Amino acid sequence: MTRAVKKIGDRMLAGVATKATAKGGCSPSCQTYYSCDDSGNLYSQQCCYSGNCSYYCSSWNYAGTCW
Repeated sequence: MTRAVKKIGDRMLAGVATKATAKGGCSPSCQTYYSCDDSGNLYSQQCCYSGNCSYYCSSWNYAGTCW
């Protein structure tokens, strides 16, 4: 009896629940890099992993002086 009820419950749930598939991905995360030129100017660049595992970086931006 319990098996029959469980089977009916599974069929009912399968009828209303949408099918989902899991996809692998990367956790979004960013790092900021700094660099100084010979004139003492400080530049920063941010590089990130997106949720689909692609890696991208911004352009270098002036961020002040190094010393």
